[in-house]
Amino acid sequence: MSAADKLSYDELAAQLVELSAQLAEMKVQLERANARIAELEAQLGKNSSNSSKPPSSDGLDKPPQKSLRGRSGRKPGGQAGHRGQTLRQVERPDRTERHEPVCCRGCGTDLAGASEVGVERRQVFDIPPIAVTITEHQLVKRRCGCGTVTRADAPGGVEAPVQYGPRAAAIVIYLYLGQFLSKGPHRQSVGRVVRYAGLARHHRGDGRTRRRHGCHGLVPDH
Repeated sequence: MSAADKLSYDELAAQLVELSAQLAEMKVQLERANARIAELEAQLGKNSSNSSKPPSSDGLDKPPQKSLRGRSGRKPGGQAGHRGQTLRQVERPDRTERHEPVCCRGCGTDLAGASEVGVERRQVFDIPPIAVTITEHQLVKRRCGCGTVTRADAPGGVEAPVQYGPRAAAIVIYLYLGQFLSKGPHRQSVGRVVRYAGLARHHRGDGRTRRRHGCHGLVPDH
């Protein structure tokens, strides 16, 4: 007779209940493990194209960009009959610089006073250097005959003794949102613009002082 045959009905029932409880606990642990595995797999599959992660976090595993455009059947590049567009010279440039030849390339004679026989025109299109313009708003105070002192209202947007104007603030927003820069590169780019535009000589303190200069709330601090 086996050991199982020697167990009473109550003992067998107790073992069955214990085994059922162990099985239920193992089932719960297995479900938790599967849920955790699914969560980790989802995190590994996230990148800047399917989540809120910045492109800088993709590293070397950056997924290739997929074009949403369908095939048109046409060859790449300019199509037949299409008129290309390029820069064209203007009749009246903003500034003209004349460059004189110094000596003859044939014999080396000095060309000062020699007759002019033609001019070759070359035009360069460029953006003028960015310069800082500081506007001071003086809010005049006047005392009425009744003794009340009234100060003039400041123009809209002028809320602090020293602040950045709307154009400087627009550059800050463009670099952060338009170029999708994270906090570090964004701070570096703004610093380069500040130095290039000449704002650096008027700026004291570090990047945290932008709260007092009219840029509070333009970009997050984290």
